[in-house]
Amino acid sequence: LFALKDANANYIFDQPNEEIAFSDTLVHAYYKGLKTDTLSSTFSTGSLLVFADSIASGSQSKTIKTTPINYALFSFMEADSIQALLKREVIGIGQVLLNFKLPADSLVTDLVKPFDTLFRMLRESNAVGDSIRLWFPGFTHDTVQLKIGARGIRSDTLTFVLKKDAKNQRGNQKEKVPSLGIKTPQGPVHAFNKLYLIFDHPIQAISVDSLLLMGAKDTLKVPFVFVDTVVKRRAVINYKLGFGESYQLMVPRGAFTDVFGLKNDSLRVRFSTRPADAYGKFILKVNCPDDQTPFLIWLMDDKEKVLRQDIIMGETQIDYGLLLPGKYLLKAIRDRNGNGRWDPGNYRKHLQPERVKYYDAPIEVKANWDLREEWKIEL
Repeated sequence: LFALKDANANYIFDQPNEEIAFSDTLVHAYYKGLKTDTLSSTFSTGSLLVFADSIASGSQSKTIKTTPINYALFSFMEADSIQALLKREVIGIGQVLLNFKLPADSLVTDLVKPFDTLFRMLRESNAVGDSIRLWFPGFTHDTVQLKIGARGIRSDTLTFVLKKDAKNQRGNQKEKVPSLGIKTPQGPVHAFNKLYLIFDHPIQAISVDSLLLMGAKDTLKVPFVFVDTVVKRRAVINYKLGFGESYQLMVPRGAFTDVFGLKNDSLRVRFSTRPADAYGKFILKVNCPDDQTPFLIWLMDDKEKVLRQDIIMGETQIDYGLLLPGKYLLKAIRDRNGNGRWDPGNYRKHLQPERVKYYDAPIEVKANWDLREEWKIEL
């Protein structure tokens, strides 16, 4: 028994974007008994017995009693296993972006001679591993050649032009040398979250050990530390914010120097935190049907964007803390292989997708309100 969302209408499962569902057991034909014929089945003609035809005109036909069998099929789209390099481009001064179709396993990014002695390269990956940034600090040539390869794709040698003469709209003057950009906290922020500085380029030198943070009552020197020690682009400020407060963060000019020699401009950033009563609290008690298999519990917004994942077993209580008012969705996944993510099925390997279950209704969080729910998961 199969169900197929036939994208190309050829009655064959042959496209990566086709959803399929299948029964992992044979489907058996089934019937139960026959209805008794209420008419006489024989009559006599002299000494000869003649059997009456039960479907002859005027007789009542026999009917088959059937018992329905329900099959639950779970549709999925198979994970794409064909790797590809989707994008390779220079996205700024001395930096190259590589976008892969899948997480890049066994990634190779080697400089080709003679560039291996002319360049120093830094490599930065996103959390998924399918987007790679390559940085070339202190590059002395405008062009570089790289050998790029990964599991599933053939290695290739590519040439990148790292620097071009930038001209203004009139086309006859070079633009001024840019400064180091810094992304800082903006607008209302959550007091229970950490403050981060995110730099456009990796940092090479730092001239200060703290920054100034002005509150309603006093001005403090707040320390910071880089959370990525190899490619220094993300720094966390070690200070616990208060609820319902206004702040100014001041970064002096030239406090940071990147790997290209660019320095930051002076910054004075204003931001505030929401009051505590602007949030609601939500506590969920979960009872899983199997205390030997991990379950993933997803808290999602109303667009099904995952906001938080918890891995639990058996009976557990999850405290979501403070949440902004709104509607949230809950989703449970039986993590069959314990890899911490949902895995689709594979028809050729006869693998069903990992089972999922949604909570019956959206969770509505209200400001200054405590909400408790209990969920007995049945899969």
